[in-house]
Amino acid sequence: MALYSGALDEIAGFAQSHYNITIRDFDGPWMQSAIAVERYDAALLLAVIEHLNGSPRALIQRIKEVIKPHGMLVVQAPNVASLGRRIHFLKGASPFPAMSDYFHSDYPFTGHNREYTIAEIEYVIKESGLVVEKIEAFHDNPAWGPGWKARLIRLLETLGPRTWRPSIWAYGRSA
Repeated sequence: MALYSGALDEIAGFAQSHYNITIRDFDGPWMQSAIAVERYDAALLLAVIEHLNGSPRALIQRIKEVIKPHGMLVVQAPNVASLGRRIHFLKGASPFPAMSDYFHSDYPFTGHNREYTIAEIEYVIKESGLVVEKIEAFHDNPAWGPGWKARLIRLLETLGPRTWRPSIWAYGRSA
């Protein structure tokens, strides 16, 4: 949460005070501050793995060390195979971040380095030794875009297979 400059403090405070949820902030390279003996019921990787400059394997292995037996890992990532991305690609545009953003960024690039498909997220969870509880795909941005074209794409994503939806949510459980 430190990376968000306090933007999530109010939400975290509400969760802690109303639901007795303890939130620990382990932002940073491979959760180095998570060496504590404490174990947690769940870990959230929300909009994280697509920003890694390499494999998520080491990060997930570290998370497995700090979640309780039968603890939950929740992964959220953008779906590179969403209908909107497919249409963008068919029009000759890259499904990756804008070249101007990439070219003019500082090193290392902190944008999306590797987006995933639903099958790839499932592979990552299984290959990490976790049991896949559930994988879903949603529209988690209500303001997807203005105009009838954006509304049509959103409708088609909703009516089509889940592989067309823009956001992947996966739930893995430790043994």
